[in-house]
Amino acid sequence: MMCKKFTLIELLVSKTCQICVLLWCFFKKSISLFFEREKGRGGKGKLSFHGKRKFSLSTAHGFTLIELLVVIAIIAILAAILLPTLQNSRERARGTGCNANMKQLGMVYNFYANDFDGYLPCLNNLPNGFNGAGSTGAASAANWLDGVVEYYLNKQDASEKAVEVLRCPSDDPAVKVATNYGLNYRIATETVNGKSYGIKISRFRNTAQTALLVENFGHLCYACDAENISGAYQAGNMGVNRAAFFRHQKRAGVIYLDYHLQAAAPENVPCKSSYPSASAAALKNTYFNAGIVDLNCETINGL
Repeated sequence: MMCKKFTLIELLVSKTCQICVLLWCFFKKSISLFFEREKGRGGKGKLSFHGKRKFSLSTAHGFTLIELLVVIAIIAILAAILLPTLQNSRERARGTGCNANMKQLGMVYNFYANDFDGYLPCLNNLPNGFNGAGSTGAASAANWLDGVVEYYLNKQDASEKAVEVLRCPSDDPAVKVATNYGLNYRIATETVNGKSYGIKISRFRNTAQTALLVENFGHLCYACDAENISGAYQAGNMGVNRAAFFRHQKRAGVIYLDYHLQAAAPENVPCKSSYPSASAAALKNTYFNAGIVDLNCETINGL
């Protein structure tokens, strides 16, 4: 005959339920035992016990003080075991939701590139929301949130109003930021003779290593040389909010140019918070941040 196996969580829940039942029985008996006034014994309204009833090991007479303390200690131990597990489970669920948001945004960029001959959208100045071949700075004030997200996700004014897919579930909803996923400005736009141009994906040698979107503190742009020492969104401080944010168990979501997602550890993201001693030039001269590497200049090996 095969015996059913239980997980640790199932056993803990079962024992917790049993303890709760015992506590309920104890309090039910205690209320009648301690707060019943004497009747017919000449009492003056003081609290007393019935006859010779005492606490004992017998379930018919409640529990001893030692038994109660043991039960309370067990509950405290179970709480100490279960609460961190529940908190970690909740954070993992939020991390999963964050990854789902980034995957959806990655699909949006894929759609855009397919529609516009392999070009990425400019960071700013999108004429009528789009830029397949370049635009002048005066053509439009729309950025990639207003242009790309508004069209492909059928949202309006995404840079001013909170759009669910643009916000990490772990981020404080009271903080008014447009997005927690920054477009890598090193590969987003190039400016030639005062004109802003989108960049074609085919220019980059290693799309599987080149970051497209990076989770940050709350800005539409990610910058590898930005650093946020405070560890929180800073209202009115655009620079620090562009830094990569490892908010999910010390990992940050990254969508690469081949549209795959990675929950990246700090050592996999060449930015100022991960490599504080590295120069800005070395950080920028990496596949992750620039899509190409000049081997004659300083860089960070492997990235």
